[in-house]
Amino acid sequence: MKHLQETGAPAVTRALDLLEILGRSPRGLTLSELSRRLEIPKSTTHYLIHTLTARGYMQRIPLTRQYSLGLRAFDIKSDNAEEWHMRDFFSPWIREVAEATSLGAQISVLKGSEGMVIDRFDCRSVPSTTRSGHHFRLHCTAAGKALIAWLPDPDLEKIFPNRFLAKFTTKTIADFDKLKGQLAEVRKRHYAVNDEEYHLDRRAVAAPILNDDGNVIASLSVDGSTTEIPAQHLSKVATVVLQAAEEISREIVSH
Repeated sequence: MKHLQETGAPAVTRALDLLEILGRSPRGLTLSELSRRLEIPKSTTHYLIHTLTARGYMQRIPLTRQYSLGLRAFDIKSDNAEEWHMRDFFSPWIREVAEATSLGAQISVLKGSEGMVIDRFDCRSVPSTTRSGHHFRLHCTAAGKALIAWLPDPDLEKIFPNRFLAKFTTKTIADFDKLKGQLAEVRKRHYAVNDEEYHLDRRAVAAPILNDDGNVIASLSVDGSTTEIPAQHLSKVATVVLQAAEEISREIVSH
């Protein structure tokens, strides 16, 4: 087959083009869409996808035909000095929260139209595969909603320019106006919840971390299974996360 014979610079160029296209697409793309954008046959595109997925540079979005960047696409990048400093500063805090809740805890920041994990500590019996550098959706994760809830409407509309919100489970909010309504609730109670909106049987709670100007610079979140975080315990977990986020914010201001 022709695509199996493609080696050297052309194949490398097309693989890099594919990764760059995915990096600019917050909702992910199907094989057909990638084929059209690359202007190459579907068979060749399928071969590239198979190779990059096997190596972890791409991943299939659950319950869809779309693909997004995989973890290894972010692992190979170097952290900038600011992110290293943030990781060192936040590390003791997330460990304390993880131990207090017996869950996984992480610090995340806004990266364009996605969230990115800065650091993570897990106290769960089965630790998450999520690690530093992992990028995630904003509209269906607690960490993401805590990061964008205080953004002005123009900035929010830039993150979701076509108002497209990928639906991952029956609980995912796929309507932009409904998302804005939920973000208003996040601002009111000062913490965000993900109740099986990205993966079934998964819950998470997140609170914003503020700088001395009162702007959100990161989010602190914990996550676990629905068994580890029963619905009736959500408010209790939220209290721990919110108090820790407020303490971190005060520490930042005092510095």
